[in-house]
Amino acid sequence: MCRIKAQIVRLDIQNECIASFQTSRGIDAEVVMPPSVAKDGYITVVEICRENDRVLIELPGETTRGYRRIWVSPGQVYA
Repeated sequence: MCRIKAQIVRLDIQNECIASFQTSRGIDAEVVMPPSVAKDGYITVVEICRENDRVLIELPGETTRGYRRIWVSPGQVYA
């Protein structure tokens, strides 16, 4: 398990929040998730693999585009 930096917005629904971040290609991504995996501006993710200048992570939910795994820059990933 690791973390990535994200902008967190709490929703009116008690058990949901939205995390926004950029992919390795600079595309904005958003994912709806429980607040328990979003703390202090970071979300908990699973690192799948590293390839060249990017890291494949698995998110705690699907992005608004339907992706569960997504490539991010290595500088976004924290232990």
